[in-house]
This record gives sequence, structure tokens and C-alpha cells, in this order.
Amino acid sequence: MPRSHRPWAETVASLDPSASRHASLIHLLNLWQISPGQIITDYGTDNAATFFRLSALRYDLHVQVVDGDMALVRRLNRPVILALKRPGGSGTGFVVLTRLGDASATIRSGDALDPWEQEVAVPELMARLAGPIYLFWKDFLSDPGTIPVSSTPETVIALKLLLRDMGHEEIAIAPAYDDLTEQAVRGVQLKYGLKVDGLVGPMTKICLYNDNPKLWQPRLSS
Repeated sequence: MPRSHRPWAETVASLDPSASRHASLIHLLNLWQISPGQIITDYGTDNAATFFRLSALRYDLHVQVVDGDMALVRRLNRPVILALKRPGGSGTGFVVLTRLGDASATIRSGDALDPWEQEVAVPELMARLAGPIYLFWKDFLSDPGTIPVSSTPETVIALKLLLRDMGHEEIAIAPAYDDLTEQAVRGVQLKYGLKVDGLVGPMTKICLYNDNPKLWQPRLSS
């Protein structure tokens, strides 16, 4: 990937809101080993979250919006799309975060003919962060509900198998959402700084999948 050495303010100013939204989506999908070609529709919306969510569904992915929580991104160690404030209040540009070190980070953007990466100091990146961080994820349990509130017995069993893969061999394979299962879920929520309630919604699923060594997902580069 070619490296850009432009001044940071110039880079952010160059991010056209529409073009960078499309480019960041393609780069993010490529990290998921998906080759979408050109994204040819805006789905009739200027809302970035709606655009990313509808686009992700075409490839059996989902999008969780994490409002400015770079600490969670660091714990998850996952590439994300960042919304950046362009100079002079001229809208929002989008880039993919591919590396997050202590002092510097690497972002990626550009179209198919002119892709680029650039290293930027973390404080400079944070100063331009517009708020929304778009985390793409795959629901390996294939259950849109919250476990155990609105899930099937089969989903509870699938969750337990997932937890056993993570080392919780004490959990019995049965359809009941029992105390051992809840304790394991709460442990993951505590580790990632989530609300510790034992309920498995989208963010808890993401963290559970993140800790399962058998599930491939793209990671931030070192």
C-alpha cells in the first residue's frame, strides 16, 4: 500500500464525504477478505450509519456504532471506520484504522486507482475524531436477539459451545442459560469494559467472538 506523507490537516481536508465513505467501506471489506468491487449505491441516504449497515448486510456482516470509544477499539484490536471532522466545519470524511499504537496510528483510504496509507500521531487523530466509530462484525451465532431474553434453546446451546471453545469446559451443553454460563459472559463483559449484566446483545457477542481462537476476524496490524 503506498504511503502518503502529506501534512495531516491536508489529508483530512482531502476526504470528500461521499467518496471517502465509499472508499473506506471497500478497504474495510477487503480486510474481511471480501472483494466487493465498486459500491454503486448510496441507498438513498446521507446517513453514514445507515449506509454502512445496509452495505454490510450484503456481505453477511453487521455494523455496531461505538461513539468515540478508542479504548474499546484498542481492547478489541479490530480495524474500524473512523469519521473525521474536516477543517472549517466542511463535513465529515471517513478512513479505515488499520493500526493503533501507543503514539501513532495508521489510516487507509483512497480509491482503487489511488489507495494510500498514512501514519498519524494518536493525539492528532483523536483531535479530528467526529464521534462515530463503525465496527463491522459477523454474527457467528446467527441470532438477532438478546440471550437469554429473546433467544431459542438452540442459540443458548450454541453460546455454550462458543464458551467451551474459549476454555470454559465446566459449562454443560444444555438449553438452560445457567449460572456458569452467565458468570462466563459477565467475565467477558468486565474484561472489555462493557455493562456487566450477563445479557448477550450485539456488543457482548462481538467481544465473545473476539476471544474465540477458532473464529477468524481481521485484526489491527502490529
